[in-house]
Amino acid sequence: MPKVSVIMPSLNVASYMRECIESVINQTLKDIEIICVDAGSTDGTLEILKEYKNKDSRIKIIISDRKSYGYQMNLGIDIAKGKYITIVETDDLIAYNMLEDLYTLCESYKLDLIKTDFYRFTVNKKGEKELIYHKRSNDPSFYNRVLCPSESKDTFYFLMNTWAALYNLEFIRKNNIRHNETPGASFQDNGFWFQTLALADRVYFLNKAYYMNRRDNPNSSVKSASKIYCMKDEYDFIFKFLHSKKELWDKFGDIYYRKKYDNYIWNLSRIADEYKLEFILHFRNEFYDAVNDVLFNNAKFSEEALKTIKDIIYNPIAYYYNNYHKQKQISSSYSYQMNKQNFNKSKKKILLYNWISFDNPEGVGGGVTVYIKNLINEINKSEPDIEVYFLSSGWAYDKNSIDIYLRELSVSQYRCRNFEIVNSPAFAPGGWIAQNPSPIFDSNRTVKPIFKKFMDDYGPFDVVHFNNIEGLTIDVLSLKNDFPRTKFILSVHNYALICPLINLYQHHNHKVCTDYGNGSECINCIRHSNRIILKELSGRIEDNPKDSWLSQTGLKLYCDYASSEDYIKYRKLMISSINKYIDDVLAVSKRVAEIIASYGINKNKVYVSYIGSKIAEKQIMKIKASITYNLKIAFIGYANKEEKGFNFLVDALSKLSKEDAKRIDFLVAAKNCNENDIRHVLKDLHSVTIKDGYVLDELPILLKDVNLGIVPVLWEDNLPQVAIEMVSCGVPVLCSSYGGASELCDSELFRFDGGNTQDLLNHITHFLHYPMDLNKYWDYHNSLKTMSDHIGELKRYYGLDEVNVSNPIVSVIIPVYNVEKYLPQCLDSLLNQTLKDIEIICIDDGSTDNSLSILRRYEEMDSRVRVYTQNNKGAGAARNKGIELARGEYFSFLDSDDFFEPEMLELAYKASVDNNADIVQFFSDSYNDKNSKFEYIPNILKINNFPCKNPFSVHDIPEKIFNLGNKWAWDKLYKASFVKENNIMFQEIRTSNDMYFVCVSLVLANKIFILPNILAHQRINRSDSLSVTREKSYDCYYIALLKLKKKLVELNMYDTVKRSFVNWAIDFCLWNLNSISGLPHLKIYEQLYYYGFREFDIDDQPSYYFYNDTHFAQYLKIRATNPIDYTENYIRRNILKNQNDIELVKKNVEAVVEPCVFCKCRRFILYFFRKTLGFFKCIQDHGLIYTLRYAKRKASTKLKNIRNSTYRA
Repeated sequence: MPKVSVIMPSLNVASYMRECIESVINQTLKDIEIICVDAGSTDGTLEILKEYKNKDSRIKIIISDRKSYGYQMNLGIDIAKGKYITIVETDDLIAYNMLEDLYTLCESYKLDLIKTDFYRFTVNKKGEKELIYHKRSNDPSFYNRVLCPSESKDTFYFLMNTWAALYNLEFIRKNNIRHNETPGASFQDNGFWFQTLALADRVYFLNKAYYMNRRDNPNSSVKSASKIYCMKDEYDFIFKFLHSKKELWDKFGDIYYRKKYDNYIWNLSRIADEYKLEFILHFRNEFYDAVNDVLFNNAKFSEEALKTIKDIIYNPIAYYYNNYHKQKQISSSYSYQMNKQNFNKSKKKILLYNWISFDNPEGVGGGVTVYIKNLINEINKSEPDIEVYFLSSGWAYDKNSIDIYLRELSVSQYRCRNFEIVNSPAFAPGGWIAQNPSPIFDSNRTVKPIFKKFMDDYGPFDVVHFNNIEGLTIDVLSLKNDFPRTKFILSVHNYALICPLINLYQHHNHKVCTDYGNGSECINCIRHSNRIILKELSGRIEDNPKDSWLSQTGLKLYCDYASSEDYIKYRKLMISSINKYIDDVLAVSKRVAEIIASYGINKNKVYVSYIGSKIAEKQIMKIKASITYNLKIAFIGYANKEEKGFNFLVDALSKLSKEDAKRIDFLVAAKNCNENDIRHVLKDLHSVTIKDGYVLDELPILLKDVNLGIVPVLWEDNLPQVAIEMVSCGVPVLCSSYGGASELCDSELFRFDGGNTQDLLNHITHFLHYPMDLNKYWDYHNSLKTMSDHIGELKRYYGLDEVNVSNPIVSVIIPVYNVEKYLPQCLDSLLNQTLKDIEIICIDDGSTDNSLSILRRYEEMDSRVRVYTQNNKGAGAARNKGIELARGEYFSFLDSDDFFEPEMLELAYKASVDNNADIVQFFSDSYNDKNSKFEYIPNILKINNFPCKNPFSVHDIPEKIFNLGNKWAWDKLYKASFVKENNIMFQEIRTSNDMYFVCVSLVLANKIFILPNILAHQRINRSDSLSVTREKSYDCYYIALLKLKKKLVELNMYDTVKRSFVNWAIDFCLWNLNSISGLPHLKIYEQLYYYGFREFDIDDQPSYYFYNDTHFAQYLKIRATNPIDYTENYIRRNILKNQNDIELVKKNVEAVVEPCVFCKCRRFILYFFRKTLGFFKCIQDHGLIYTLRYAKRKASTKLKNIRNSTYRA
């Protein structure tokens, strides 16, 4: 038995492998075994390991079938034979005496484990290592003695990692200590380290460093900013471990909370900015209940940590805004002139891209070539105002020139100018660069200058629609910086973005590729395909080019095999460039969308857009073949490609029972079939008909008596054309779960588990015995998309849909009143929304400035802007008029002085569709008009009142539904059908007109979804805003609350939401009281005192009924002070500030009293103005306080009757 087993996990670390393994094999302790666990490296790592294994018998190599650091570590532990184990990560180094020194100490002290200090290092430009010493603890008392961690709990706060240690293998196995087997390398050492300390009795910390941890490996897990929840996964793992035995949680629960906080804060600093708010909200949910745990309170949190936890729990949005949100810079001047180029009514230009000309006589390019032909033809036919240009690259080469240049091709029957780039360094199609993809990211020879010149010469283009990026160097996408107003669209027809062979199928392993991480299977797969690039290149050009021509054009690189690092770089550059420069990514099926998102394409940019087809125009939407005793099935398409599944299907059919087989008729329409072999294997079938391929026009006759089509693909096929063709001919299709074919029907009857022979046979025999179920296909069928349908959808993505403005997705409704200074910025931010299929309904509410003129200019420029006018009736009336005029599927009610993020409507719309939500609410902030700064809005959303689920409804939080945040309409998107069916309208009052609308909609909505993105910017500190001139309509809040209560009673919902209503009412009433001054302030005070608190059921509620203690205290104070006493104090504090200026005092008092027609206070004060001629003289002689007290005493008799009178508003 060896003394130490060294476990070395590896994945694509060839650059560091030799130095690392040398440091291990040259240890002074020779009696060791070295267990190398490789997760399928493709960069030469495995070859290096095999080389060393041939030299050193102590080395063992294990190939892990999963890319999980934790799984690799567990494999190593399972086969280890040493008395102790240690872990050496294969980009690190260890000192030659490490194992001997640590082994000696372990033996001497009978240790469960020993941990040492360590170095972290980087390599500078001179190749020198720069080492930094890291201590486990700054307290020397923890070193050089045996400790029990459960008695010395501070050890848990030492740096967590598995390396720089020796573990007793018997201790590890006895306690079943494992690593968390989450995908990739995602901090799995945290859970392992926690378990070892919690279960060990004898631990030793040595204040000496042997281990050197590399910090300049770009592929290190700590550098991955997109791994958001890996730390959560690790603490879920630790939580499960601690709850496996009650004594563990009781003993270490406090440490768990403290460590979890520390690591969550570290994770928050590590992840990318776009994920920080999302993680903070998760952070809040995880700690919200934990703070009530006694073990949480026992944790040793610093004051700063407790404050941070409190901030995150009670106001996570403010915490995000104050600590991580970055200030934006906006232009100080906005003008409708900005948009003239974007929104003029001249002809639109679109540029379509594919790697080969759509008009090539051989029809090269398959389905995408056919699709582009159909697309151009449909645009020519139905869209005369759109000019189409086409560009290809990567197919044409000129043996007489090494220059990259552009040439125009003639087109026979299409209204489209056709160009191609010659001598592209990026060979096409995508699979032809599989052997070495490096030329597409080689900056020395690039297509970008030619592509840019083309766009300059023939543009400006409204849209560039890439149907792939094959044939282009990746830097072409960065032209988005040069043409920011041009929309860049990418359709994903295959997986060339992430797979060099484009189909995500491992030919050498005969299975779907699930290599989501590092391209570790690419080299084996590509070498298995055995493509001879030189031969294929010679077929592309008349004479095989000379070596010098190949070298100068960069094409010779394709003849060499790349390293796995090149494939990793290829994938990373593709994904990052698409995320950065492409506006919309159109996946041709839901499955394609899921897969590309799983590889890192920004899911907020990905849309499912099923392509149209000509044959769909003839779809019959019913089964055509008659039901007979036999079942006739069909396979059409490619029979000679393994991934198409034909051989799998034949093999499955051969396994049918003889009784079932003799009732099956099998039609094959495919080229290159081995007819004799097929007939032999399927000899038990009733009949086998084989046709050497087919043409589209003959399909209706060929399939007329076919009961069931089979699409048995073994790869993630996008949406096979053969499935569309069979369905259009009235043939239901049984599809593999791989790819998008099964999306044509939502019934599981017509979907089998891809690659599962028995499941396929179960489905076939089901239809054999229950043939009437074949008719169910049409009950669940998603009808095929015609080219006309597809063009209508594409125009929406293109942002060119002027015709379809009569049927927009979103109707934006904006009341406009005297906002000439801010209106252009508002409209610009809407016209530049990424969701183009919108209408903007502007209701001018009798503006007296230049607002209407500005609206008319925008209306003239862009057909999506519709302008209407009305006499000044207020925003509520304007919004209601907008609802009557709106034609969209969704409503957005915005204010004309605010402005919005470009993706606001698109993200909200997508969230509503994905969650079937009636309301989508997003975050917002404020823009201070005085200092030009963005600021956090307090209580914009009270996250603590939200349920844990999203979406939710009133039934999830009936006691908090009105206490979720401010009652604005402009930070929400509403489903139009929901608003109309429930007849929800705005109140036609001057202010607070949206409160009723928002609250009623919250109660009636089946689903409300919260979108964690700051998308709207509310302008504040405008001197002319309605919100700062509420004195003219001080009681609108009261009218709104009365109507809301009445509506809730009508809906039989008042009792259900009463507590929430009462709490919202007291908040809203007191906000209105506290935020207004002068006479309106006194009127609101009287309103609340005499009947408001009673009307809104605030009176007579116990103190615990209220959520806001401060507001409840103010309510009690108001109840204890009658309006007359309050008015006296208010006048003394706020109005009579200069007692010696009698005229000013008289003016201020009369300003309060005279307009108060029904105010009791008026009667009290005016009594003394009229009856006491010496009132002002008294003030001058004796001062204000004396005068008021004297006047009050004299009026006491008079006031007895007044106080008993009934108030009439």
